[in-house]
Amino acid sequence: MARRAGEEGQEIESFCISQGDLMRKALFLSALLALVLSACSHFDQVQYDPNPNSPDPKATIERVLKDQPPSWGEVPYSVTVMDNRIEVRLVQESGMPGFRFSSSESSKVLYFKHIGKAVLHRHGSGVWYVEIIDRLGQWMHSVNCYEEADAKAFIDALIMMKGPLN
Repeated sequence: MARRAGEEGQEIESFCISQGDLMRKALFLSALLALVLSACSHFDQVQYDPNPNSPDPKATIERVLKDQPPSWGEVPYSVTVMDNRIEVRLVQESGMPGFRFSSSESSKVLYFKHIGKAVLHRHGSGVWYVEIIDRLGQWMHSVNCYEEADAKAFIDALIMMKGPLN
């Protein structure tokens, strides 16, 4: 009986060591994931002064919104640009580029009168990112582009539709 109790003690001890190893591995993987995510999410702000001279700003806004890289989160399947607003229907996916957990449909309306500014960024991967900020400095929406020219054309068209009085 004493021998059996000793064996159980060894089993418990080996189980605890395995749990400790598992915890160290999980901690290591968590730290590695945090490091990779911080390296992948590097955006450099790029100074850009808008040049609102688009011949068809509505078409430019619609084209750029629909042409976004699909692996970057919000994928619009319907875009309607009106004189006073943009209506976007999109699929929102959770996760990170290349690895999705789930998706859901939603809609968003962006009124031009609420837009304060559009800020241009460049991601470390080369993707261009336009951040739309409201008049109080709060984030409203973001747009991703493969090409710098598309990101700048989007900002120009957005500012043109916003108008000088807003």
